[in-house]
Amino acid sequence: MSEKFKGMMSDAAGYLAIALVSLIYVGTAVFVPGVTGKSISTILAEGATGFVLGLAINFNLNLQGILKGKRSEQMQATRRTHGEAVERIAPSIDRLDGWCMEQNAAALRRERARILMGAGMRYEDYFDRDGVPLRVSLAGLPDETAKMRRRALRAAIKVKITPLSTAALTGDGERLHDPFDFGETPEQYQRRTNMTDVFSKIVMAVIFGYFGVDMVENFQFAELAWRALYVALLLALGVSKLLRSYLFVVDTYRGGIVQKINHLQSFENWVRAHQKEKEKNGNNVQLGSIQDGSGKAAGSEKAAGKGVGLCELPKATQISASKDGGAELGNDRERQDRGQQQLPAESGGGG
Repeated sequence: MSEKFKGMMSDAAGYLAIALVSLIYVGTAVFVPGVTGKSISTILAEGATGFVLGLAINFNLNLQGILKGKRSEQMQATRRTHGEAVERIAPSIDRLDGWCMEQNAAALRRERARILMGAGMRYEDYFDRDGVPLRVSLAGLPDETAKMRRRALRAAIKVKITPLSTAALTGDGERLHDPFDFGETPEQYQRRTNMTDVFSKIVMAVIFGYFGVDMVENFQFAELAWRALYVALLLALGVSKLLRSYLFVVDTYRGGIVQKINHLQSFENWVRAHQKEKEKNGNNVQLGSIQDGSGKAAGSEKAAGKGVGLCELPKATQISASKDGGAELGNDRERQDRGQQQLPAESGGGG
């Protein structure tokens, strides 16, 4: 049997069950229900047998619906997406607890504010920033208004929300994967399931041991049709359970995983925004350090220029500029005048 045919039969199970019950009910037109006149013990025996049969049908179809939902493509895709989201936030997993605490506080504040708004009250007037109730007097208000506000305040104080946690976000509700858990051995599985098997076998043994059967002398198709209708009803209820289980998995259970993915993406965006802000602040600090270093370097160069390039010469070696642009050497001219006055005396002595 191909997978495509199995899928078609599974999708049409509800319609087939409805059609079966309808046909059998139409077939009951050939007989009229009446009191059987059976004894209490016979009624209990047949009722117990029918109960076990109905329970078995319901349990197996319920399990089939859950398995079908888990194997659906959309469920598989959702679980893969959740696993990828958990892997992406793994480097920042140590910050997830703090983020969850912030989200819990914000969610509690929103829920309390919603309750208080119904009574015309503001959250800030009755709770502080940490969510601790404030001492507020309702004296002076009309009795009905004060009573309504007290009721709303008590409800806001007592409200509780399911806390968001790292374990809830990173797990998909299944058993945690243990890489070294190789499963049960056949002996362990047998010991674990023996108790359930023993209980069911005891019930069946009591029923079939206490009651016996006699061959029907006057077989009637009406009785067979009535039993068929009973089984058809059990199957219809079982198929309904199958569909509800399937919808629970692909809608409710999968919806919870989608919400986890959304929260993980919000946390991822929160981490990314904080990293960008941290990098921005780090760049600003680094730029300020560069500017301070540039200023210090410019000051050092200015100080060096003042001490080397613009140094003052000693007064004995100063040269003053004349009006006509030439250099006026005062000390050299005095020496030249003295030399000219001494020349005649020297020449006379020689003559």
